[in-house]
Amino acid sequence: MSLIREAGSTHIWHRTGHAPGREELDEGFALLERIPVAERLPEVVIVLLRLARELGRDDWFAEHAGPMLPSLGSEGLGRLRATDVDSLRDRVQDTALRTALASIERVWRG
Repeated sequence: MSLIREAGSTHIWHRTGHAPGREELDEGFALLERIPVAERLPEVVIVLLRLARELGRDDWFAEHAGPMLPSLGSEGLGRLRATDVDSLRDRVQDTALRTALASIERVWRG
């Protein structure tokens, strides 16, 4: 969980010596998989997705974004921002998820 806290701040991320590598993302994903879906905090999923995007790890993002989104549920999806939708839109095939993402974008961008 410290990885998630560290990812929430550029200053902390840099100070702890993290490199923009896939290892940290894989470690975070492994932690996430150990938590039952019903008990996962949406913030953890969202932070991992944002971290991958911000680190420029498009390979990791492309591989994990689609499978991670359904675990958010409607409340968790409501925590996404329009900038999240920009990067997720092309990675989602599920019609209900695509509709939810479009709704999020309308809320943020009018």
